[in-house]
Amino acid sequence: MSDTVRDAAGGNVDTNIENLTGGGNWSSNAVLACDVFFPASPSDGTLFEKGNADRGIWVGLRDGGTWFRVRAGDGAASVVATSGAAPTGTGVAVIDTQDFPTDGLVHTVVWDIRVNPGRVRLWIDGAFKGEGHTTDGLSLENNRASTGDPGSYLTSNNTDVGGEPTGPWPALGASGLRVYANQLVIVQ
Repeated sequence: MSDTVRDAAGGNVDTNIENLTGGGNWSSNAVLACDVFFPASPSDGTLFEKGNADRGIWVGLRDGGTWFRVRAGDGAASVVATSGAAPTGTGVAVIDTQDFPTDGLVHTVVWDIRVNPGRVRLWIDGAFKGEGHTTDGLSLENNRASTGDPGSYLTSNNTDVGGEPTGPWPALGASGLRVYANQLVIVQ
């Protein structure tokens, strides 16, 4: 299987991304982390994406850079069209926050994805920013966070999750993407 995550230059970021997939679809829980510059003047941009309008994962800034979103599951644009509002469909988990840095400095971003029951959570610099669950309390769509389409880090891969921005992350400089398969963050 050739399931890869690519950076803005088209280079392969993590050749072991297939460890997160079952039959080309992302079907495992996972924690992802990176150290990335946040722009002083935010605009739309993709930090991470994998999948398409059927099922997908998308992390980034949207709505003119006013919202930071983590999304997994149903990739249709219609199910999470409005930032800050609950999803209108099942099989998708979303967290939207306006509490993110705008200082032009490096910050650590961590998000985790639980497939069943569906949930996404977000931390920035160790501060918990929130979590989102599927509206019915069941799994992400078809027990998968995304399809097997290639993913991208710091840019989009032209197989985008519906309704999300497709431009690159709006600030230069980032660490490698750290992916921890079959893991979740334990909070006490």
